[in-house]
Amino acid sequence: MAVSPSQAPEGTERLGQATPIHILVADDNDVDRERILRCLLHYPGATTIRQANSLNAALSAISVETFYIIIIDVDLGGSAGLDVVRHLGETGRFCAVILVTGFSSERGAVDAIRGGVYDYISKAKLSAARLAHVLDGGLRWAAAQFALAKADHQLRQRSLYDSLMELPNRDLFFDRLE
Repeated sequence: MAVSPSQAPEGTERLGQATPIHILVADDNDVDRERILRCLLHYPGATTIRQANSLNAALSAISVETFYIIIIDVDLGGSAGLDVVRHLGETGRFCAVILVTGFSSERGAVDAIRGGVYDYISKAKLSAARLAHVLDGGLRWAAAQFALAKADHQLRQRSLYDSLMELPNRDLFFDRLE
């Protein structure tokens, strides 16, 4: 599964430390997936990498494990990589999704980012340095999203419960009566 507001993204707090950064790499092309994996070998930080060769395999991995970064091909054997972003949104989880594609266009990148993707990389421009830069930014983004979700949860909690007694306040009481 991706990170939910109740889970602290440990890998985002200490970049480059011993805490594993869980990454999912999903690409239906074995050669491209291996190229991404080789780039990740140069990433300075402890990483746990899982692989998927289809959209179904990626969704299965997301439902079982917590990932902070998902690197996914735009076209996964007839399925759209953006379906993963939609799935994460529907389940209330978030993580940095990085789309990779062999057919880059500005319009495609803009549409992907508007759809909730953290970043978009052309396979032609993929390098260890570029990927490391995007991963660092993605981890910071995931940490910010977690902090925002945590603050939102605390604010919601404070607005509905008395801070001294932890009892429902008047607004929540009347809301539940209706």
